[in-house]
Amino acid sequence: MSGLLGWLRGHGRHPAREPDAAPAAPPPAPAAFVPVARADELPPGARKLVRVAGHAVLVLNIDGTLYAVPNACPHRGWPLSEAREAAGVLKCARHGWEFDVPSGRSTWPPFGYRLRHLPLRVADGVVEVAWVEPEIELAH
Repeated sequence: MSGLLGWLRGHGRHPAREPDAAPAAPPPAPAAFVPVARADELPPGARKLVRVAGHAVLVLNIDGTLYAVPNACPHRGWPLSEAREAAGVLKCARHGWEFDVPSGRSTWPPFGYRLRHLPLRVADGVVEVAWVEPEIELAH
């Protein structure tokens, strides 16, 4: 064969000559839980702004279930602690974006951004939250 195709076939990498794959990254360290409140301080409908690992976090009790979310609207970063909550939906005070807290989905507009839930647990009546960095999903 002649031309570029012939050259590529003759000079391309052969699978046997491929360098060894890079070692797999170690698994992430487990999240460090931080006590933020007593469970009895957060009855249904309550919310509390706390700091976890240097980040502002909003803890909410929606119909008896606790949620922890970063205190920044996914749309433009406005503090969600200023948002109105009704029937489990937070409405950002700045641009009016609405997010269903239990699912994290945007309800208005119904596309785009999502609320990010942070790990939360209750141990011996104490609410604990862990900060984890968001995972980045690569486009394909």
